[in-house]
Amino acid sequence: MNPQIIHSHFKTKLARAFVTGAFAILLGLTGLAAHAQTVIWSDNFNIPDTGSLDGSDQTGRHTGLLASSVVGRSGGVQLSISGDELNIFKTGSGNDGRMRFADPANTGGRWNWASGTGGSTITNGGDED
Repeated sequence: MNPQIIHSHFKTKLARAFVTGAFAILLGLTGLAAHAQTVIWSDNFNIPDTGSLDGSDQTGRHTGLLASSVVGRSGGVQLSISGDELNIFKTGSGNDGRMRFADPANTGGRWNWASGTGGSTITNGGDED
């Protein structure tokens, strides 16, 4: 297999692991890692390949408590989706991207994970023992 393809595939897998890990760390910091029962938000990226996360149709891709309240957006560079996976790395450009989260009605803003139903679910999730 072409080393460039392997490198790109590894970076995509690393990106997915990073997003998953970030949420695991968030839950771990609040002591909820072993007790989490509620999916807060998830995106399956199950659409045809596209060079624009921001321009992609996000209808039906999200699951969880905030599925209709939060959309994924690009940060730093325009992110792409390839093979049902988010690619946050731009080979050769020198700038890697990041995924940010926003209210669908205000995609220029940032989603406050500590607010509303999502925030109370995160902070109260460990009290269900």
